[in-house]
Amino acid sequence: MNKAKTCKKTMVILTGLILVSGLIVFWKFIFGNQILAYADIGSDTYDQYLMSYQSVINHLKSGNFSLWDFNNGYGSNFYVMNLYDPFLIVIYLTGVLFGAKKIYDILVWLQILRMVLAGLFLYGFLSCFQLMEKSKLVAAYMYALCGYLVIWGQHYQFGTVVVLFPLLLWMTEKFLGKSSYGFGLALVCALECACSLYFSYMQFVVLGFYILFRIAWDGKLFSKAGICKT
Repeated sequence: MNKAKTCKKTMVILTGLILVSGLIVFWKFIFGNQILAYADIGSDTYDQYLMSYQSVINHLKSGNFSLWDFNNGYGSNFYVMNLYDPFLIVIYLTGVLFGAKKIYDILVWLQILRMVLAGLFLYGFLSCFQLMEKSKLVAAYMYALCGYLVIWGQHYQFGTVVVLFPLLLWMTEKFLGKSSYGFGLALVCALECACSLYFSYMQFVVLGFYILFRIAWDGKLFSKAGICKT
């Protein structure tokens, strides 16, 4: 079996494992009457995020949307609420088309989708290196079910950073191997900035150190010969 077929088989297995695990983890939210919103400190999910999403939907439906909303306290800047997060856009479209109450039904499915994408993106990144297929599968599966994505992702937009960061690393590795991936890397960087300025700059800082490490590694800086040459 060639590498491409092996990767496709692993990705299918990985997707299936994450989907089954997602159904088990979020069983009560999918088949029960509970909303995907944990009792977090300060009840931010109930008192802020869900209210903001419904406000965006109502403004879009009425045709008077503004980046500043006065329906929440003394006013809220919707841009800092990660307005352009791709998963939130799906929530907004669902609310506009089917009503604001329908967003509660799709929240859990979007969370499972993010888990699948996070696992697949990390698998793609690990596939850039000579690692055992089973090791990549286990690592990607564990990453997809990480506590940050499953629990902190209840804020809906915060978990997106766990999805996009391995994609950013994956595109970086592709670009380091072949310069034609530069446009793809630029698109991912633009997506990061559009989703969240707060999270994007932290990812770019880590990415900068990662690129320096990879350049040093390729230049054999960490070997005895490399150290002697410098």
